[in-house]
Parts: sequence; structure tokens; C-alpha cells
Amino acid sequence: MLRLSVGNIFTMVAGDETSIVSDILSYRDRSAEHAARYLKRKRGNAQQWDGLKSFFDRKESRFLSGLTEKVTEALKLRGVPFTIQDMRVKPELPSAAGDFSLKGIELRHYQKRTIKEFLVARRGVARLATGAGKTEVAIAITKGLRLPTLFLTHRVNLLTQTAKRYASRCPELADQIGILGGGITEPKLVTIATVQTLYSLVKKNPKQMAEFLAQFKFLIIDEAHRSGAKQFYLPSMLCRNAYYRLSLTATPFMSGDDEADMYLMGTTGPIVTTVTNGELIAQGVLARPMFKFFTITEPNLKSFSNWRDIYERGIIYNVQRNTLIAQQAAKLTDMGCRILVICREVAHTAILHELLVEAGVRVEVCNGDKDYHERDKALERMAKGRIDALVCTNIFDEGIDVGEINAVILAAGTKSAPALFQRTGRAIRKKADGENYAIVIDFIDETHRILSEHSWQRYNLVRSEAGFTII
Repeated sequence: MLRLSVGNIFTMVAGDETSIVSDILSYRDRSAEHAARYLKRKRGNAQQWDGLKSFFDRKESRFLSGLTEKVTEALKLRGVPFTIQDMRVKPELPSAAGDFSLKGIELRHYQKRTIKEFLVARRGVARLATGAGKTEVAIAITKGLRLPTLFLTHRVNLLTQTAKRYASRCPELADQIGILGGGITEPKLVTIATVQTLYSLVKKNPKQMAEFLAQFKFLIIDEAHRSGAKQFYLPSMLCRNAYYRLSLTATPFMSGDDEADMYLMGTTGPIVTTVTNGELIAQGVLARPMFKFFTITEPNLKSFSNWRDIYERGIIYNVQRNTLIAQQAAKLTDMGCRILVICREVAHTAILHELLVEAGVRVEVCNGDKDYHERDKALERMAKGRIDALVCTNIFDEGIDVGEINAVILAAGTKSAPALFQRTGRAIRKKADGENYAIVIDFIDETHRILSEHSWQRYNLVRSEAGFTII
């Protein structure tokens, strides 16, 4: 008989069969193929490492509490008897709690459903498609609970943006909203912090920060598909009194990295509520994305084996591909579209900028070397019709409202599912003029086996997503 005792951070395990829990929480280490002891095992030495690690801490006999449901479901399937005791103490809510309304907007029914489902679960991942209004959901829950809240984000430009949103939607809390990051240190009842600042402070003063983070009863992690990163994980684990834990992301558990996915689940819990692209498109909240794929056949890179050479020749410096991108941008401009061309590297943005200018497209480059004020100004120029297109790296993937965009050219060519949905989301926000569609240009790169595999992965993701159309 196994005995599980669930706390805010860790679940303790007692009993004679703890190795079963270790097995349930095992995963293959992505770095194993480069480890000498793993390679020796592959050559026949069974005493060497098998490449597996586990999220079960044998020494302390514990695992991250967000993984508890995963463990209990597996124990049931295996027929292993267990008992479970929830040791977490639910904080007492203040008398002002219970009001989830926001100023200036009426929460949509799916947002109300999300709030209700989270409050039942009390911790977990809210899988909300891009454009679902996840920040408003987080603000409404914060207002309704009225507990000391830590809102974690990974970008400095989102600090003031999020603080302003809190203040505008909850004016009664305006003087209780603080910022921690970007050179500002003003923690309050609701503290919006960059994970980089918190991580740095924790490394410098672990005891002091542990006491500071212990004050929070509600933890919110924005763009939580990044929470596998050590910077997110360490501060969140020090929030030992955070009974309520909410992760917000459109793409949970899609990284292809088992370790990162288990860190995300361990930090807050499994998916407890979902709002899909298809649901938002059907309700007219989002525009319907219309995908057009073009096949690239030149140059022939079949003899190449180095990934860097393959990517440079097949994507960045591919004349056929880049020329087609410029041609499509020009056609989209003639249709009155406002275009976002997304690249992976700065060198690619420079090449495409030159080609788009030659094609008669009024275009600017917007890379990571520009701060968010400059990016906002570029978007404003697009909204006013002064430019037709922005060529950028992945700076617009997350957290920035680019409602002016109604066409995206996916020039980067990567296989990442989160990147695909985040980038598509840049174009499918509902437009003020009532447009109910957006155009997305992508490519089937048949120049090399690896590029082809990446392309078909993207294609199949699009084909399987409700509300997405391939033309």
C-alpha cells in the first residue's frame, strides 16, 4: 500500500513500492545520446545508464505535486493500492472576494466557463487558444479571489502592459498592483514580475526570496509552455503557500521535450480547462485562417548532412523560396493585406527586406534589437497604412497584440507546434472592419529530407486543427 501526502509543492510517498512511482515519472533524457555511459549501454553493457531519468526524488521520497493526478491514474491502471491525503490548506478568502466582473467588458461565456473550471480544480493549466483573452481571465480570477498574487511573465515589455490591463479592468485594485522587474521593485498585493528578475534575486538571496515568495497565495504563469525552463521553475517552487496555481498557454505539452512538459505539469498541474481555435472561430471571436502551401524544390540538398548548412541553404539563402516570398507579399499587398513575415534569424530578415522593397512592398524590419516602444510604433505605422509589411524574427510570437495583421508568411520553416500556433495567432485576431478570415502562407520544403519532415509536420498540424482551412 502506497500512501501519498499532497502539499503545495511536493507530494510525499510512503510504502514499500515507491519504485513504481519512480517508473511512472520516468522520462528519456534528451542529452542521453551524447552521454558516454548511455552509448556504452547501447553497445551491450547493461550496467550502464539506460538514458532514463525520473521526477521522483528517491532520497526525499517525493515528487512535484502537479504530477499527482498523473501518478494516481497510473497506479489505478496498474492495480496498485494507495491512499491519498491532501495536506494543503485552502486560504480564507476576504469578504470582498467573489466578484469576477471586469470594467469595460462583459466576459464571454467561454471565459466564464474557464474561470469556473479553474476554481473547481484550484490548480492546473488553462489551455486557451491565442485570442481567447487569457489575461482578462487571469485578472478576473485575481479580482474574485483577492489573495496576494504573483503574475509571472518572461518579457520586460509585458510588465507595464499587464499592470495597465489590471488597473483598467480592476480600478479598485489600481493602487495595489506592483511591478518587479525592468529596474522597478514595487511588490504589492498583485505583483507582476519577470521571471528573469526573480531568478536572479533567488540566486543572490535564496533565504530572503523564499520568505518573500511565501506571501503569495495565488501563482499565475503566463505563456506557461516556457515554464520548463529553470528560470520559471525555481521561483515558482519557492511559492510554498500558493494554494491556487494557474498556468496560461495556448500550447501546453507540445514542446516535444518530456522533461520540460513534466516541469510544467509539476509546477501547476494538468490541463483543467480548454478553449480551442475551432471554438473561437465558430463563435466569430477569431478570423478563420486560410493556409496556402507552396512547394520548394530547389536547390537539391540531399547530399548535405550538417543541419546548419541545410538550414542556411534550404531556408535563409534559398533564392527560389525567398523570391516566392517576395512575390506573395506583393500580391497580398495588392489585396490590401497587412503582412507579418516571420523569420528565425536576423540574416534572413535582411534578405527578405531587400527583396520586398524591390517588389514594391512598403516594409520595415523589426528584430530583437528594437525595444517594445519601437515595435509599437512600427505596428502603429502599419495600422495607419504607412507600411504594408513587417519582416521580423520571433519577437511577435507571444504576448503582443498585433490586431492590424491579416496575413502571415511563415518564412522560418521550423517544426515547432507552439511556434506554428502562436505565429498563426498573430493574424487571426478579429478585425475592427469585421473581416472573418486571414491568410497564412507556408511552404513544403522538399529540398532535403529533414526540411520536408518539418514541413509535413506543420501541414498535418494545420489539417488536424478545427477551424483551419487549407486552400
